[in-house]
Amino acid sequence: SNTAVGNGGGLYFLGGGEARNCLIVSNSALYGGGAYINADGTLQNCTVVDNRATKGGGSIGGGGIWSGGNGTLCNVIIWSNYARNGADYDLAPATAVRCDTTPAFGGSVTVTAVPDAYNHFAGWSGEVPGADTNNNPLTLVLDRACEITAAFGENRTTNTDTPEWWLALYGLTNDPFEVEAVCDTDEDGLCAWEERVADTDPTNRFSTFEIEILLRGSEQFVTFSSSTGRVYTLQGTTAPLQPGSWVNLDIRIPGTNTLTTLSDPGGSAWGAYRIQVEFP
Repeated sequence: SNTAVGNGGGLYFLGGGEARNCLIVSNSALYGGGAYINADGTLQNCTVVDNRATKGGGSIGGGGIWSGGNGTLCNVIIWSNYARNGADYDLAPATAVRCDTTPAFGGSVTVTAVPDAYNHFAGWSGEVPGADTNNNPLTLVLDRACEITAAFGENRTTNTDTPEWWLALYGLTNDPFEVEAVCDTDEDGLCAWEERVADTDPTNRFSTFEIEILLRGSEQFVTFSSSTGRVYTLQGTTAPLQPGSWVNLDIRIPGTNTLTTLSDPGGSAWGAYRIQVEFP
């Protein structure tokens, strides 16, 4: 039961290291409540349970394990952890996940890939016959040492490309996800999919994206709360209602999870400003 003010409540791998036969339970941190693998590290024969990632925001994950590099998980049980995104684990694509057993030489083994809720199996890679890469379960004849990897993908709405897990996180599951994504549940003027882009709560009308415009001499400043995992573009116009009149002034500035200020040195030329929010 440890708490880290930064990352890795139970374990923190800075650039290597290995933990075997361990129980990682009831820890908390901003990222990786149970274990945080910065670049390289291995967990083998471990159980990771009841840990929490506490960093706010919709893009944060890894209540149990967070891996940002070439981590390895072997025979690891990860369950009943909590985070806003990727409750049990949030793993970089380079993270290797495997299970080791000792079947008879020349015999067969059947492997099943089980995706998390609101995700899907996306195929096998490695030493898998070409015709079998989408078979799940997969049966292999073990006449040599081999390594296979299962890929998974998020289920996303077909109309707005919104992850189903994000809608479910806010309880938006009563209607088909394609319907929920375009509903304005909290009646604040933005649909759910737009609130995901803005990184606001689609069920709280007081959770909104707002800007403040300040004039200092001839220079205009636009201030707003930004989020990591988003980029922001300041735009200006002299005719807000005219299509195509908005001009980019400060382009694709990364968010910082703090107040961000963008400036327009030639502010007197514009009658209105807005901020365009995008994913990187």
